[in-house]
Amino acid sequence: VDAHAQWMREKDGKTTGDADNRNKEKSESEKKAEALLELGGDLIDALENMADHQSYLREREAAHRVLAEETFSAVLFWTIVEALVLASVAGVQIFYLRRFIEKRRYL
Repeated sequence: VDAHAQWMREKDGKTTGDADNRNKEKSESEKKAEALLELGGDLIDALENMADHQSYLREREAAHRVLAEETFSAVLFWTIVEALVLASVAGVQIFYLRRFIEKRRYL
């Protein structure tokens, strides 16, 4: 209720407070402004830290993507080599098996 009465007196121009009261209000508003400025600085620092962390993660992800692509290429190459070796071994086995069966017919 006192704050409302003081506001009404100030509104009507009948302020009973002296310069000391105004200095107190001014210092409180300055304290609030300083607190807001400090909070803003903290937020900027946190945002810069987050941006640094995000750029680090992007660099790490890019390096791992390159490694994964190289690994995939190597796996693909050796899978193709394995398939060719498997096909050639199967072909040679079929060739020798036919040859063996044909020789047995003649005997």
